[in-house]
Amino acid sequence: MTRCLDGTPLRNWLQAAVLAPSSQNTRPWLFDLTGRRLRLSADRTWALPANDPGDGEVSCGFALTNLHVAAAADNRSLARARAAPDKA
Repeated sequence: MTRCLDGTPLRNWLQAAVLAPSSQNTRPWLFDLTGRRLRLSADRTWALPANDPGDGEVSCGFALTNLHVAAAADNRSLARARAAPDKA
């Protein structure tokens, strides 16, 4: 989950994030914005285990990296980023 500083540049950051490379260009990620929190999770319905053994987690890592780079380009940083366990 990532705490956003404000919503102003968020759209640009997300546009950069979803352009991240992914296995067979499946883009197996979901972004969920609630208040000031942005959650990135793997959409396992699009994962290709043969190419991404983590069921999309590697591709999500690329999307998260693009999000950080886009924020840095705006001279901003994400307040916190951490891996959250899947909900059972």
